[in-house]
Amino acid sequence: MRFKLTATNLIIIILILCLISELILYQKISFLQTTNLTFMIAGAFLIIGLFWATLHSGVFDFFHYSMRRVAAIAKRKEPLVDDETELMALSRAVGTGYKYPLKVGFGLLIICLIALAGHYLF
Repeated sequence: MRFKLTATNLIIIILILCLISELILYQKISFLQTTNLTFMIAGAFLIIGLFWATLHSGVFDFFHYSMRRVAAIAKRKEPLVDDETELMALSRAVGTGYKYPLKVGFGLLIICLIALAGHYLF
């Protein structure tokens, strides 16, 4: 049986690594430190995932097309005909892989909020 790194497995691995590093750095495990560590890691995953989702949504397609066209014209020093260049849209080029870091980021953020609630309640 082959181990598959799903979003849930990665969340569990990251949480275990956070708890081990917390135990090594602070010599105890507390809700507050767990919240801090998981929030930083969740933030990194969410920033990457949201940036990727923004590229995939097509917001920068026109800008990307314009820059590629200007660069092609600058290289040739003559007007460019539309049929000469077949440019792939940026939103198609980046793919749909942004869902994985978003799932991991939101999962860690939920764990972070649960640990924060545990800190204030206990």
